[in-house]
Amino acid sequence: MAESPAWELAVGVVARHVPHCGVAAFAAKEFQAQEVVLQEEALFVSAVATPVAENEELYRALLAEQRRRRLPDFAPNAHLGALAALRRLGARRCQELLESKCCGSAADLPEPRLARQEAGVLRSCLAQGLLPPSASLAPLEYAKLRLAIQLNGFRFNLNAKEGDFGYDKGEVLFDNISDPSCDYDNSFGKKATPAPPMEVLALHDA
Repeated sequence: MAESPAWELAVGVVARHVPHCGVAAFAAKEFQAQEVVLQEEALFVSAVATPVAENEELYRALLAEQRRRRLPDFAPNAHLGALAALRRLGARRCQELLESKCCGSAADLPEPRLARQEAGVLRSCLAQGLLPPSASLAPLEYAKLRLAIQLNGFRFNLNAKEGDFGYDKGEVLFDNISDPSCDYDNSFGKKATPAPPMEVLALHDA
C-alpha cells in the first residue's frame, strides 16, 4: 500500500496520515543523541515532576480534597492539567485554546449532569483560593478543556522514575507541536483518534 502524502513539521520531521491511527510524526533524517528535534515554548506545564512548585502544591491539594470525600469520587490527575491551564492562562485564553486543539467528539463529553458534578472540583479549587476568580469556567467548557489536554498533552517526568511521587502526573502543552491525530467533523469541530501521550524529554528555561 502506498504511503499517504507527508508534510514538513520541522527540519527533518514530517507528518503523515496512518490508516486507522490518525496523523503521526516521522523522522525524515537521522538525528544524533541529545539533538533538539522540535523546540517551542510551552503554553503551560502542569507536570508535577518539575521545579514548578505550584504544580505539586495543586496536586497535593487535589489529593487532600479527594481524601476528604466532600465531592463525588474523582481522579486528581484527570483535573490537574485543566486546573493548571486555567491558573496560568485564565478562562478566556483556555476557551480560545479549544478552537485550535482536538477536543474529541460530542460523544466523548459527559452528560450535562455529570459535567456539573465533575466541575465541582473546579468550584472547590476556586473556593479554596487555589485558582484566581478569572479561572471560572462553565461545566461543559471545563469538560472540553480536560479532554483537549488529555488528547494534546505531552508527558514530562524530568528525573522522576516510575513509583516516585508525581511520576506521569500532569502534562506539558504546546501551541503548535501539540496537535495529535484529528479528523474534521462538521457536527462538533474536531474529533480525535486517541493515542498514548507522547513524552517531552527536556524542558529549558527561556
